[in-house]
Amino acid sequence: LTGLDHLTKLNLSHNELRDVPQALDDVVSSLDTLDLSHNRLEVLSSRMSVELSLTRLRAVYLAGNPWMCDPCGHARLLNVLNMTLQRDA
Repeated sequence: LTGLDHLTKLNLSHNELRDVPQALDDVVSSLDTLDLSHNRLEVLSSRMSVELSLTRLRAVYLAGNPWMCDPCGHARLLNVLNMTLQRDA
């Protein structure tokens, strides 16, 4: 995804993703909206939670994924969501 530095919205919904693609690292800093809904995501990796928490994201869509009950993964997910909410306030 190199060369897409000005990309602000990315919709990766309904792709049966099991993990957030590492190629997303190249554009995540410019995004304000990221849709990862309706995939097969079960946990949010620590790498991606750090990436997402350092961005300017204002909307993250994660519904419709079979999230696993993992306290560490949930803590990372909540951290990202809280950072997004703080930016929106």
